[in-house]
Amino acid sequence: MEQVRLAKFIAQTGYAARRKAEELILAGGVTVNGNPATTVTTFINPDVDRVEIFGQPCTKPEHNLYIALHKPSGYLSTTTGDSRKKVPDLLPKEATEGRRLFLVGRLDKETEGLIVLTDDGDFAQRLMHPSFEKEKEYEVIVRGRMDEKAATTLRNGVDIIVEGKPYHTYPAKVEHLTSDGKTSRFHITLGEGKKRQIRLMCAAVGHPVRYLRRVRIGSLELGDLPLGKYRLLSEQERQGLMKNAA
Repeated sequence: MEQVRLAKFIAQTGYAARRKAEELILAGGVTVNGNPATTVTTFINPDVDRVEIFGQPCTKPEHNLYIALHKPSGYLSTTTGDSRKKVPDLLPKEATEGRRLFLVGRLDKETEGLIVLTDDGDFAQRLMHPSFEKEKEYEVIVRGRMDEKAATTLRNGVDIIVEGKPYHTYPAKVEHLTSDGKTSRFHITLGEGKKRQIRLMCAAVGHPVRYLRRVRIGSLELGDLPLGKYRLLSEQERQGLMKNAA
């Protein structure tokens, strides 16, 4: 096995994301073969070197999990917290026992759709890096008859308030617009991801969201995966997500 950065190895074990792993190293909480690791530039050979964090062995699982899940409404996109329903609750405990899961592509509680879970902290860290913005495509149903003028406004960018601050959204793709008079349905594709962004954008053009589902993250599509179900990513799908990642 070729040598890898210690922080990257720790992230790959699922113990912590790479940035947190670097903090653990600098705080003196990590040893390699019994000796304190003092810099984030430390390299190790995972096949030979013994890594411990606060005295506990840190080992990489035989294989990491890369999961695509169709999130239902009512589930929180978090792995920790209170007793409310969380996305990891949809996975069998025996499949995730002893693994720390990271969520890639969070969704608000009411939104359905594609979300990725993994115990590979390095993979998650790279996909969630601010410089990495894969297109995300959503199916949207809004109230009222949306006309082309409103759709064009969404395409060109719209002024919204995000967590108390004014923000002008990047241009978006709006396609497949249809309406039955009472509601309108369309697909919108974003290259950014502000909190509750699509709901805020649609409200800004006078069409509050009634239903929202993410159907694609980059090259990874939801397809016909049933609501509340999951599947493992293929190696080709994993590599596709990693393309151009930070």
